[in-house]
Amino acid sequence: MLAFLKIEVKSNLLKIYLACFLLVIFGFVVLGISNLTHAKVIQFEELIFNIVGLIALNSLVNIDKNTVYVSVIDSKEYDYKFVFINRMFLTIVYTLLLILSSLLIFMFGHSEVNFMQNLFVSLTSSMFLGSICMFVSQVTQSAINGFMVGMSYFLVCLGFRNLGILYLFSETFNYPSYIKVIQFIIAICLLIFVIILKNRNN
Repeated sequence: MLAFLKIEVKSNLLKIYLACFLLVIFGFVVLGISNLTHAKVIQFEELIFNIVGLIALNSLVNIDKNTVYVSVIDSKEYDYKFVFINRMFLTIVYTLLLILSSLLIFMFGHSEVNFMQNLFVSLTSSMFLGSICMFVSQVTQSAINGFMVGMSYFLVCLGFRNLGILYLFSETFNYPSYIKVIQFIIAICLLIFVIILKNRNN
């Protein structure tokens, strides 16, 4: 199992994870890390980790488009559904590690961090937008469609705030906290749907 995970990361996930890491570093450079208010930290987490989720989760749909390769996977010890679920799990864990690292960096920079709140907001942000993109990509069988929908949605939210429970930056603008809880539930449901669709299509 450990050997399988190493191969997965090296062969399929490393470039995706590197892109997400560089995005977080870019966010630090642009927005800073020292002496930030809690509002600024929340703003960073919602801005950056929405895009992290878009890149990381949506990219998983496009791996192994070759049906021959999928058949090879199915003929080995692990079937394709198992492989896909593990990729999704690894990606969420990696995103969580990026979030934890960013919060620790903010704390060392003497910024105001409400650890559990920031952790939940960041994880929900990445999973919510990422799951929407994954769902669109899986339904349309094109990761580009998912990416375009995700980026369009992100840009719409930058310009309009009256989207209710679907608003990506609810914590930045002090919307009720239950919105993130609803978004988290929606994200979990969409990820389950993606797994079901992926299994049927392969």
